[in-house]
Amino acid sequence: MTTQGPSNIAAPNHVKRGTIHISIPSFDGDCNYSEYAKWELEVEKELLSINNVSEHERIRAITSAFTGYALTWWQFRCENYETPKTWLMLKQLLRYDYVPIYHSILCEELQFLQQGSKSVKSYYEKMQALMLRCEIDECVEATENRFLHGLQPEIQNVLIDQHYTSLSQLFELACMAEKQLLGDDNVSKFHALICKDEEQQIEEQRLVVPPSMPNIL
Repeated sequence: MTTQGPSNIAAPNHVKRGTIHISIPSFDGDCNYSEYAKWELEVEKELLSINNVSEHERIRAITSAFTGYALTWWQFRCENYETPKTWLMLKQLLRYDYVPIYHSILCEELQFLQQGSKSVKSYYEKMQALMLRCEIDECVEATENRFLHGLQPEIQNVLIDQHYTSLSQLFELACMAEKQLLGDDNVSKFHALICKDEEQQIEEQRLVVPPSMPNIL
């Protein structure tokens, strides 16, 4: 797969099933992982907007949008392997066989996710989205610890002695701690300051790293 060239997600492919129209973007498969992710999100958005459509019809509509390399890949799978019966199965095949780096990149992003300059709400939503995309299956306590340890240290200190019984309750406590520390009117100013501090830390690290010696051999 190549990572150069214009976007390979073409205009939607309209498929009519009775009175239901399924509009799936064309996909030729000649793209990088980010372009695939964009196509996958467009497909899921379309599938969420329709009801009373069988999985067989969904698969047929999606694969009818394949062209180029993606079509060749699909034809090969149909001829040599059992075809997927659901969109979830097809999506897993695409990620595993076609864009294997996609899943590992998302998992790495989730592993090192921190609140940083984001609000508690934005950080929480980002974590939830990544967990969904990575198909993480873990106990509630592990998710609570994941969320807690990614929060700003000041907010973590406020939550140390707090009692909570669910992730949603921990999230609400974190939002309350954020407001308590900052005040509603100062939240945006605080995150702007954090962003500035992070940039300053990066610059300081750059200044203390000695320049590489030229190769004179």
